[in-house]
Amino acid sequence: MLGPPIDAWYVWIGVSLVSLAVLGVAVVATPEPLSNAEAAAETIEQVDSSRPPATATHDIDAERVRIGEYRLVLEGEDTERATIDHGRMAAAPRGTDLRRVALGASPESVFASEWAFGEAVEAARSEQRIVEPAGDRLVVRKVSYGGSNVLLVTA
Repeated sequence: MLGPPIDAWYVWIGVSLVSLAVLGVAVVATPEPLSNAEAAAETIEQVDSSRPPATATHDIDAERVRIGEYRLVLEGEDTERATIDHGRMAAAPRGTDLRRVALGASPESVFASEWAFGEAVEAARSEQRIVEPAGDRLVVRKVSYGGSNVLLVTA
């Protein structure tokens, strides 16, 4: 005989332990799904990496959305946060001219000048804005006006 007999008890115990170890590694290595905020942040970064005009929507489940220059917070039953690694966001709250642009209007038709558009964008970026109520989707639009590209986010 050249090896241990297959019916030896220590072979079966060894194979069982190795199988359990492999199963444990597979369970631990399985990635968790992205949070709602992280998935929305990926959508924002995809739009930012596109040429203007670019638009995307992302379904969300939140009561309020906080949009900072580099930070996205979805508030509801749970609060989820995500950081935008590329690009600078400008919040487009309801009732503003920036929201009209975020929803599809051209900046030229909404703002009197490139300067007025730039001022509105800088004011939107100056602090974390709350867009309320959130609705069921996040709208992201990248526009170019006055030589600069702007990433607008609204809910």
